[in-house]
Amino acid sequence: MNHLETLQLFNEKAETLNQYKRFMASLPGRKIEFKHSPETLGKSQVTVEGPDYESIAACVLTIRFFYQDNEAVSFRNMKAVYDELATSQENKNDFNQIRNELNNYLDSDSPFVKPATNANPEWILASDMNETFTELFNVSLDSGNKLTKREILEWFLYGEYAHANKDKKEKLKQLLSSSVSAVFANYIFTGILIQIMRCIFAVAAINQDVISEMEG
Repeated sequence: MNHLETLQLFNEKAETLNQYKRFMASLPGRKIEFKHSPETLGKSQVTVEGPDYESIAACVLTIRFFYQDNEAVSFRNMKAVYDELATSQENKNDFNQIRNELNNYLDSDSPFVKPATNANPEWILASDMNETFTELFNVSLDSGNKLTKREILEWFLYGEYAHANKDKKEKLKQLLSSSVSAVFANYIFTGILIQIMRCIFAVAAINQDVISEMEG
């Protein structure tokens, strides 16, 4: 596959993502809510609205093309393409900026932290997700052992939707072990997908300029 074909394939897959109307239509109403009621004795019920399992699964199967390095259009492989392209330095810089921003985002901390004192710790939400729930989650923030967004992405991607990696599947199972953490983990995961998609669409716009140059 030559560079032009790679750029065209990237944009074809980006357009496939854009066609997932059910996923896209759910995004404006995406939210997470805490509800208190006397019946629950002061405890809170957590509810979430957003994409359903079926629409997420379809989206993930396309997003993996941009993440897995055995695919020509992964962000890492696309960097090699842009390094060799006879296009403007501005286009190259714009691509690298988007890629770097995505990597920095994925390597940043999620709101999940593992307590320092627990023989068999579970991932629970850090108090900075919502101060109301500091006591509920009983977090030890001194552990410094936070879960990154990349880890969450890969646990869902390779432990649930796209593959059946035993280690990642077990880690995801632990992350989803409580109803509260499961709700938040799924909400955070869809947020990660949205951010990846934004970067994909931004790169597709740069690609289109380069394709136009290459096709004359």
